[in-house]
This record gives sequence, C-alpha cells and structure tokens, in this order.
Amino acid sequence: MKRLAKHNVGKGAKTTRGRAWQLLHSEWFPTKQEAMSREWHLKRDRKFRKQLTAKIETAPKRRVKKKKRAV
Repeated sequence: MKRLAKHNVGKGAKTTRGRAWQLLHSEWFPTKQEAMSREWHLKRDRKFRKQLTAKIETAPKRRVKKKKRAV
C-alpha cells in the first residue's frame, strides 16, 4: 500500500507519474526481498497478466475528476 500511495502522489518512479493507479492484486510477504522477487516474476508471467487484463476489462469504470488549471 505504501508503494501505491507513492505512485499516486507522484513520488514513485518516473514511469508511474501522472496516472491514477489502482490496486488489482495483492499478496503479503515477510520480507521486501521476497515481495520484490514475486513482483518480478508476476510481471513476466503472461498467463497471470492475461488474467489481470480480463479483470480490468470486466471491472466497472471509475470516473476521475480532472483538476482545473489556474491560468
């Protein structure tokens, strides 16, 4: 949850900035090393990614309000 909050505030990696991120899958691990290893493997697992894509497509769409820019 910390990483998701950082991504949504714009404090994460450059590739995560400028988007509203939503949690699709969560697992708990006793160490950060194990969690990062699992994440690395999941990102390379085509079957798992296909399941997540299907989950996204069937999920109800949420509308995000756009912020007005000061002129």
